[in-house]
Amino acid sequence: MVCKLCQNERKLVNSHIIPEFMYKPLYDEKHRFIRTSTDPNENSRTLQKGLKERLLCEECDSNKIGKWEDYVSRLIFQRSTKPEYFDNATIFQGVEYNKFKLFQLSLLWRSSVSNLIEFKHVDLSSSPHEEHIRKMLLADSPGRHYEYGCLIIFPENKQMRQQHDVILPPEKFRMESFRGYRFNLNGLFWHYITSKHSDSFPFHKCFLREDGTLPIMSDLGASNEFYAKYAKELGDRGKLNL
Repeated sequence: MVCKLCQNERKLVNSHIIPEFMYKPLYDEKHRFIRTSTDPNENSRTLQKGLKERLLCEECDSNKIGKWEDYVSRLIFQRSTKPEYFDNATIFQGVEYNKFKLFQLSLLWRSSVSNLIEFKHVDLSSSPHEEHIRKMLLADSPGRHYEYGCLIIFPENKQMRQQHDVILPPEKFRMESFRGYRFNLNGLFWHYITSKHSDSFPFHKCFLREDGTLPIMSDLGASNEFYAKYAKELGDRGKLNL
């Protein structure tokens, strides 16, 4: 079969779309977690393994994506780099830009090429983005900080902060004239901006920077209304315990 990344004919392995280390905080004593959705027609499900699919060959899965995942896991979850804490942000300095940015790109790209229903709302195939990101990943070329930049937010909304036992399927979102995709992973929101004018995104300085600065924001002023509205929406659909 053909590997989605290198596009060579090779034996494919079961690859994670969302890496396993992001599921670990969700597991209970029986190694289970809850899979839920913002879609009112979809019921929550209990799973025992992170979602996998035969997409990649062993070399691409382990020697590329696996290395980026290992780095991000150690940085954020094992705190291999000690962050600085401020009122509205947690700041990591000295982040390896290439590894972290390529990980971010791989998460967005894997969600787009996946055939699993959980990732049905992420579709870059109708634009040049999917192929462009594939080439970036294959060449280990992360691009500028604003190219498919990702804003990571730990929202101030108390109800949203409580959601550490769910992973919501990613979905499209729009903030003013900017379009992108929103992931809710372990209570952190990862917002990818896919608009061509992403260099003018109001918060582009809060993306991972080429100098190794990684902010995880908690307060973006007017955008807090965006998360309060989202929390209410999930609550109305029975997805949050408000």
